[in-house]
Amino acid sequence: MARRVSEYLEIDGRRMRCARCGEDICDAGENYKLWVLQDRAPVTEVPGVVDPALYGLAETLELRRYYCPGCVVQIETEVALPHEAPLWDIEIEVGNDAGD
Repeated sequence: MARRVSEYLEIDGRRMRCARCGEDICDAGENYKLWVLQDRAPVTEVPGVVDPALYGLAETLELRRYYCPGCVVQIETEVALPHEAPLWDIEIEVGNDAGD
């Protein structure tokens, strides 16, 4: 039986998959954002966000959108520095026993 971990992600056994279409994404113990489709854009694409330099930010931020590779539903968004790795927002501890 699958366990829902977010609106569009669930875990079935030791695998993370799309809760909408069932697309297998990755091992439950991995950062799913490394395995899905990704779009990067200037943070100013967010409605109402102006140039971050106006707030004294020296570095440019980017908007990242993550999508299911099967049905292309948007799974998550984040704002980050371009050189930073994707935020690992859902960390699942996967046991070693088959019954976990």
